[in-house]
Amino acid sequence: MELDNYKIYVNSDLTVIEQRILVDIGFILGFYTISRSFPVTTVNSGKNTIKIVKNIGQEVAVHGSTIEVAVPEPDKYNDTLKEVAEIFQTETEITEREVVTPRGYESASQYAKEWKDRDFRQVRGLEVLFDAGLFLNDMDNDLLPDSINAKILINASMTSKMLEAAINLAYRFGMEMTQAVLPFTTCPDDDTHQEHALIRFVTGAGFGVYLKMKNNCEFQSASNILEICGDGNLLVDRISRLCNNYPNLGEGADWQSFILRIINSFTMNDVDGQLAYLNAFAKNDNVTCVFSPEYKEKSDLIEKIFPNAKFDNYKRRTIKREKTYDITWEVEDLKAIIREKLLPIVHLGDSVSLQCAVSEDKKARDKLNDEICAELKNHGVSVDKCQIICSYKQGFSWINDFVIPDLRKLKKLQEITIYFKPMLASGSDEWNDESGIAPNYGNIYDNDPEKWRDIPIRNLQELYPIDDVISDALNIHRDCVKFEIYKGDENITYEVTALNENGEEIYQNSYLSIYYERPYIEDFPDMGKVHPASAYVCATVNDKSVLNETFETDLTKIWNIYQRDILPEVGRVVMERSGGHPNPEQQPYFGCLNLKIKISEPDYELPYRDDMITSIDAMHEDIYFVGADYFKMLGISVGVKPLDAPGLILPEIEKKEGKPEFSYALYDQVSDSPSIMGEDLNIMPQFKNGDIEIFIKSLSYSDAGRFNVAVEVIRKSDYVSFDMVDKFINSYAELLSVGVLETGEIFEDDASIDFYCENQLIATADVGNRVQKTKDISICDVNLHIDEVISPAMFEEIIQSLKRVRGLKVIPLARSYQGRRIYGIQITPQRDGYISRVKLISKQPSEMINARHHANEVSSTNSTLMLIKELLNNPEYEEYRKNLNLIFIPLENVDGAQIHYELQKVNPLWKLHTARFSSIGKEFYYEYFNYETIHTEANAFTNAWWKSLPDVVVDNHGVPTHEWDQQYSGYASPSFKGFWLPRALLYSYFVIPDDSRFEWNIELNHHIADAVSEWVGKEPRIREGNIERIDRFQKYAAAWMPKMFQTKLEGNMINAWNPTSLNGTSNYLSIKVPWITAAAYVSEVTDETVHGDMLEFCASTHLLQDLGIIDLLNKSKAIFDKRLEVQNGQVVLSMKRLRPVIYNAGSVKKD
Repeated sequence: MELDNYKIYVNSDLTVIEQRILVDIGFILGFYTISRSFPVTTVNSGKNTIKIVKNIGQEVAVHGSTIEVAVPEPDKYNDTLKEVAEIFQTETEITEREVVTPRGYESASQYAKEWKDRDFRQVRGLEVLFDAGLFLNDMDNDLLPDSINAKILINASMTSKMLEAAINLAYRFGMEMTQAVLPFTTCPDDDTHQEHALIRFVTGAGFGVYLKMKNNCEFQSASNILEICGDGNLLVDRISRLCNNYPNLGEGADWQSFILRIINSFTMNDVDGQLAYLNAFAKNDNVTCVFSPEYKEKSDLIEKIFPNAKFDNYKRRTIKREKTYDITWEVEDLKAIIREKLLPIVHLGDSVSLQCAVSEDKKARDKLNDEICAELKNHGVSVDKCQIICSYKQGFSWINDFVIPDLRKLKKLQEITIYFKPMLASGSDEWNDESGIAPNYGNIYDNDPEKWRDIPIRNLQELYPIDDVISDALNIHRDCVKFEIYKGDENITYEVTALNENGEEIYQNSYLSIYYERPYIEDFPDMGKVHPASAYVCATVNDKSVLNETFETDLTKIWNIYQRDILPEVGRVVMERSGGHPNPEQQPYFGCLNLKIKISEPDYELPYRDDMITSIDAMHEDIYFVGADYFKMLGISVGVKPLDAPGLILPEIEKKEGKPEFSYALYDQVSDSPSIMGEDLNIMPQFKNGDIEIFIKSLSYSDAGRFNVAVEVIRKSDYVSFDMVDKFINSYAELLSVGVLETGEIFEDDASIDFYCENQLIATADVGNRVQKTKDISICDVNLHIDEVISPAMFEEIIQSLKRVRGLKVIPLARSYQGRRIYGIQITPQRDGYISRVKLISKQPSEMINARHHANEVSSTNSTLMLIKELLNNPEYEEYRKNLNLIFIPLENVDGAQIHYELQKVNPLWKLHTARFSSIGKEFYYEYFNYETIHTEANAFTNAWWKSLPDVVVDNHGVPTHEWDQQYSGYASPSFKGFWLPRALLYSYFVIPDDSRFEWNIELNHHIADAVSEWVGKEPRIREGNIERIDRFQKYAAAWMPKMFQTKLEGNMINAWNPTSLNGTSNYLSIKVPWITAAAYVSEVTDETVHGDMLEFCASTHLLQDLGIIDLLNKSKAIFDKRLEVQNGQVVLSMKRLRPVIYNAGSVKKD
């Protein structure tokens, strides 16, 4: 029996009780149905019908495809409803997923708490007719309606067509609830109807749905009435159209979101509101309009409508300060020292030995070596030795350039041991092995002026990956190269010894690294000390030391300017702009701090994995993260919170030969906020949040079938006048009609909107079909750019194609700070007619996959597109499409992606963390569910979560492909010490409740870990990639500091488990709302930054992991609160899927 094929037979001359039973049956049938094409009524008795009969000898009888329901006696009415419901309940679509409750199962659903509603209004109307807020309510906090405070009034004057309309409406209400109490009908003789709002049908010309309330704030009053006007076939047709479509609009929008966007426009927060203000108050004036950046998408139309206005983006960056610095080249500095301090003291025939260090690549150092030796020989001295080491990663350079050539000369070499000295403050022997499995943004609060930010294995870190190099050079296995702690008394940093096959020492050499000490941030010395490399020259003449001098590398010169000149100067700008009291709520304080550097430094790839030797990639990281810490500390230093979105810090560094070039420019935004300015004119927002509320009070169709919505605007603040509302709404409606407003883009069909204030019609807007509805291509026809770094422009092209792909729904979720669109993509259910979101979520698990939150972690955009293609195109995954609710955000951080795309054109393999956060430096993860945030990219995740209420959230991330080193920050990045090397090709994080009530949530997380391990284990290249990187991570990091560099291997994966106390303000959904989202899985793959085959491989790695989790959810089972009982003279229906889902039910794993 397929419930969505059944229709309810309606004939004429029915009694009130017969009419009531049919309407209640309609509600019951809807309650057990997921999708349906309306109308659900018929006037032809036949197959697949439900009809009322008399005297059948039983309450309900099933005859083939016909269900007959006896007219009940009044005292048997509820018994009849219960028996009908029992028949329908057995035919629901949950049987394959439903499982008997396992022993010990405890549902997280029972611990649900009230959750802040995204709809801030006190007054709601027909925009939420079929959602919580008007007649429907969510009583158990699972964010799905489970009660209704309204009844349909049945009386003797109801015609058969009114009855049909009532049945269709009841059916639709039933589809929107997880629990209900019957009967849903009442009659004039029923005293209980006074406890509910009433839905009543009345005759009248045309068709309309009218909300009549006692006052604008009392929606649960008995005097609230929903009046449906009309009769005949027109009434049935119009109510069916309403049930099929309402309140959905195009591109995932609905009338509720439309209303909320209008309210936002009143405050001039969006470009729609800004245009409405211009149209209302300065349409023909010569004005300058600085608007939100998205106005540029329709600039041609806007400029045509407002020919006298000049437009600009208020977030556009303009230069406020700039400066170029003249810096000497360290190569010339070294040559000058030799000319000025060595040559004057040498004599003809002397023997000179030199050991120097400069931060240059080998080509530059070899050339320098030749020039120095030639100059010395020109003075008649012999050069016994001239070693010029790279001051960056000195130990690596020393061994690579000078020790390995020595070792090549040895025979029967068996084992090499490299001893390194721990990096510890004088007099200290304590290794502080802090946890490093997750980022530590609290490092700014770790204030101790004497603390060394370098970690104890700093000198070992600088050697990476020297054993690979030795292995290649000497043709020995890298396991024959061992590291040990140097415990001797000599003033050295490294000692290298070599043994032959007899275990005899055949080589020994040592080296002392030269570095200097400085505060991490000079303006905030309490943050501790760091030890960058120093350039130096040591000279002996006739075996006597005559010169031992350090000098600044080019990078140190630049760093000194950055620390002592640029950051303090920008800090003063922040203080001036804030009146000495900077506040995070007033950010950003500048548009962009741009540093341009061209410099001669080592920057090259190694033939191992994706490793690099690059001091300028490290410098890029130092400039960004230390600058970010500077502004955080600036906020803390004046007694407020850290400034975490001061503006974009943008280093642009290029490698060049010779003298360095360095300049900086400080950009500001054109304005702090949108405005309209002219001569003697300054138009500012006239409304604040809370001044206005809007709701829909009626719905109707014209005779020609055009949909009409009547909207009431309520003045909530005394200073808001009727004229203010009238002027703004008229302006808004005019622009909406001509198609210039973004809100007009969401309509699939023609409609008119009447705006009222104080029940006076003040404006009408006509909107038309502007949504792409044609589904005419396959995803195989779309170029997904799988092996390319995808820019926002490329992604927009992909999205426009995906809108035409069968089986997909593309949803604009939000706009970024810079006005770019952020999209969600849903796999559309393979169902006809209206599809109930409530029933889909109740029936089957939902999963949300978020990609590229950190925009420099490039591969997850590609992997998400690959996943969507697989799900649509691979017949093996048809079940996934059918049995799961899936939503994807393939490119969340669009502004960061634009920054990254431009930077990677110059340095395609760098980490480029300046693109990690938003365009003003904000980690907007902290802004999820903040409905008033200026960091509007956060709204994409929030909106996708609300749409899907996911059981599992997958957040796909990435880590650097090579060393993440910052020599001016203690070598390892202070907030990311444990991320110095990639600990694996792919690894994951699980944040789980530290609460025994949620043990089944925890078990689900462990099953997800097992599923990912199994699926990625299917690909040998992934296994090998993991093994290779784990080996490196273990040898250079975890073996020495196991807490900071955790490497617990579980199957084929490293998983980090973080038990956390429940916290409604947590950023992890598994902790914030564990009764909805049981697992918040975070993955990391080594993709900062990869291209071509490696990019496609990283994306394929994410893809296998994602498929593993989807497969697990597809196979999961669920407990359903599937009740059907009579309580207090009423029939209670319940069909709730309890959370979490269950996979392979058994004993709970505990780690």
